[in-house]
Amino acid sequence: MDEPTKEQVREFWECCGFQQLPVGNKNYHFEATVKTMDWQSPDGTSLMPYLPRIDLNNLFKWAVPKLENPLIVLHLQEEAWLCQVYHAEEEGKPYKVGVIGDKDLALSLFWAIYSVIAKSP
Repeated sequence: MDEPTKEQVREFWECCGFQQLPVGNKNYHFEATVKTMDWQSPDGTSLMPYLPRIDLNNLFKWAVPKLENPLIVLHLQEEAWLCQVYHAEEEGKPYKVGVIGDKDLALSLFWAIYSVIAKSP
């Protein structure tokens, strides 16, 4: 899979509960000489100038808990990670929503969770 675009990363973390502070707030930074508001974590305990990196620590800290009854299965197959995300339940059994393969485990998990988010109402 390709690297996610800036818009996809923003959409992903916003679905996980990150919120950009409103204009006028005192917490901001500059990006290419443009004033940009900082981000608040989903639990409201921290402010950060940028959204989290796509890595396993951040995905398991912020994204996985947003899934309903998550079950994640990871397989290494011929130099690529196959990531299966089972989300919620249907007739008492978990059902598979996201299946993505990539050489980078974090990207594989990101895209699998992203596919779950994209299919959610």
